[in-house]
Amino acid sequence: MNDPPRLHTELFSFEEISKETFKLISPSELPAPAVYPFPMLAMQLQKTVGARHAMETIPDKGPGITAKGMAQTLRMCVPRESLQEIQKGVTASCADHRVHYQLLLADCYMFGLKGAKRDSERASQLWYEAAYGGLPEACIAVAQICYYKLVGLERDVPVPVIPRTSPNYVVLEQMWFWLDAALERDWICPFVLHLAQQAKRNGSWKLSARAKKVLRDRDVVVKREVAEMEAQHSVRCARPDCIIRVTSSSQLKACGRCHGVSYCSASCQHVDWRERHKAVCVPSDGPAPATASGKTESGKGQSVNLSLGGISITSTTLDADYLTTIGNVFGMERFKLMCSVRGQSDLPPLEYRELMRQARDLMEQREYAAAKRCLTRAADEVWMRHPVFGKEADDRRDMLRILRLGVKCSLALSEKHMSETDVDSALEDLELLLTTGIFPLEELEPDVLEDLRRMGKQAKLQKARLSHSLPMQTPQSRTRRNKNGKKKKQAIKKDELDVIVVSTEQLLTLDVATNACSSDDGCTICLTGWTDFTTFTLAVVPPCQHATCAPCLSRFQKACKKSFESATSAERVKVVFACVLCRSAFPETLTTTAAQVSIQRSLVPAFQDLPQHLGVADPEDRRRLLTSLLTAHDFDLAQVTDILFRMVGVVTTTAVQDLTHDDKQRIYDAAREPVRKLAEEHRLLRAKLGASYESNQPEWRATLARAREVAEALGKARENAAADIYERVNAAGKMGHAALNGRAPVHVDLHGLHEDEARRNLIEFVFPTLPVLKTVNVITGKGAHSKDGEGVLRDLVKTLAVAKGFRVEKTKNAGVLALRA
Repeated sequence: MNDPPRLHTELFSFEEISKETFKLISPSELPAPAVYPFPMLAMQLQKTVGARHAMETIPDKGPGITAKGMAQTLRMCVPRESLQEIQKGVTASCADHRVHYQLLLADCYMFGLKGAKRDSERASQLWYEAAYGGLPEACIAVAQICYYKLVGLERDVPVPVIPRTSPNYVVLEQMWFWLDAALERDWICPFVLHLAQQAKRNGSWKLSARAKKVLRDRDVVVKREVAEMEAQHSVRCARPDCIIRVTSSSQLKACGRCHGVSYCSASCQHVDWRERHKAVCVPSDGPAPATASGKTESGKGQSVNLSLGGISITSTTLDADYLTTIGNVFGMERFKLMCSVRGQSDLPPLEYRELMRQARDLMEQREYAAAKRCLTRAADEVWMRHPVFGKEADDRRDMLRILRLGVKCSLALSEKHMSETDVDSALEDLELLLTTGIFPLEELEPDVLEDLRRMGKQAKLQKARLSHSLPMQTPQSRTRRNKNGKKKKQAIKKDELDVIVVSTEQLLTLDVATNACSSDDGCTICLTGWTDFTTFTLAVVPPCQHATCAPCLSRFQKACKKSFESATSAERVKVVFACVLCRSAFPETLTTTAAQVSIQRSLVPAFQDLPQHLGVADPEDRRRLLTSLLTAHDFDLAQVTDILFRMVGVVTTTAVQDLTHDDKQRIYDAAREPVRKLAEEHRLLRAKLGASYESNQPEWRATLARAREVAEALGKARENAAADIYERVNAAGKMGHAALNGRAPVHVDLHGLHEDEARRNLIEFVFPTLPVLKTVNVITGKGAHSKDGEGVLRDLVKTLAVAKGFRVEKTKNAGVLALRA
């Protein structure tokens, strides 16, 4: 019995094939390489190389073939006749000649050969006609069309198990009808063997007797050749991860220091020196052993063996350094090479054990993306073992290993690239393992179950950090302004990146804090339950994962700072700014970082629109303004929002001088009327909630729900009123036209206000924002309407500003004072 023909594959580039092909075939017969994609070339090669007489065209009868030999085989795929001769041959009277020319014409239409315009529909029709005429090459082409209909174009995946009731079952029947027809005519090619092995493995089709016999014969040949190759190439490189094998130790290069180990290349020696050999290498006094010199003992060219994807390749025609370079490829490129070589050979695709071993090796090399590709392919193999997944315990055990490694890869990638997609992938796999019931928890070992739950907590924490901490669009740096107003970059510390800021309502659902696991848990300082906050409040989760409400954290930091400043030598009562539970020290920038997270993550909707109505268009200046207000007012979001709303009516620029005080006041009163009513109702509801401590009573819960509805309506009313004030005043006097963007001084109009109201405006938003704005012109008036002719507000502004450490300067206008930080 003659052995069926085999396709021996060697690593070569498409450019090498094209170069050798153009030497044998004129350029008019073959398009340019850029127009002739590799999948189509491989498809033509698979159709032709299966013929028994194709082996006669290969000049190298050894275990590998050169690029020249491959090009000579490829030459049979390109018709020798012209397009007119092929079209004339289609109408020949002889049936054998007619089907042959139908196949050639179909190739011309499909791949645009011989100047024909590409027409896939016409090519498919001709392939079907040639297949019905009994041509085995056409049968394979029609089977490939059916295969691509089932799995999609250019996808190296097994044909799935298709039920008889599915419309695709008819396509599956047609594919195997044409494959069996080709086998009956002794036409064996890698495409047929590949599908037959998949069907035998996953049971997607009942193979015919001829197909089973072909697989048995092929397995015998493959096992014999693999055993012969392993026996011939028993000498390996000293680097454990290297896959190069040679026939003699003289082909390797020995270590020049100890002469005890040998390597296939200098790159392998450098890597192994750093990782392992440096610690054990001892100088040797003996002579160095013979090393590879490009020639073997017999004087022939150097023979190098490369094992990739389960295929051993020996070459005496390609450069040894070329194969060595390919052998040293790792990561995703190595996995692609393995799939490419395995797909071009007649061996089956990578099996479960091979894929899992490759995935673990890639994880040790920290090539997590390539490892996930291997795990995905391994999961496909497990899914397709039986028609219904989950009935067999072996399938569940193998899938558990795959998903467990996949979760580790996803978490490692999320920490490396700060990607939410990888975290979501890990959470989906953990949900499949722990909550769907496909993998019964009683079957899991205790250490495995504990490891899965630990990774689940880690994934949730990483998800929260990516969604509720400082964003990483500008990693490791941020922009600050120095005293001269120029921007400069400042490094971001890792402690700042680990700070999570969320609302108290979301804290229990995220599972990111150890003191936020149930409804009974609360703030570590004020002990208020996370579900009992009557207003929208932010919670801060520091790196120690003990959550604290933001107002308490800000007040606690100020108290700690004050204790160090006021402590005397006789009685030093100092409080360190640290966690009250674990006493882990907090960074001094914790509250500032929390404010920046709340702003950049848009946790408070009012912070997005109200600053724009102040003329603050620069995002950096807007963040600095809001950060200063939040830290100055201890994260009281309602107070900060009210201050921003009132600033719309007070902060102006020099371009609005054509409006009188009465004109502006009428605009402010008309726009603020709806806000006043909602603010008063919200104040009464908060007072009612504060007077009662029965948070579990239905009446208290109903009042809380109403207070939240009013707070939401109040926020929208403030936003609408601020926009109305800004548009009406801007239409009359171009308010805010040259504010912070052009670095023009901002004006705060206190003229006409009572002394108490002016003091409140200065303390609440002028002094907190002055370090950001640098200069603020306060309009106090000249005091012409006072009894003694001197302005009361003018003295008040001077007294308060000096007490806060700001400089007060006179301006050309006697009714304006300039405050400078």
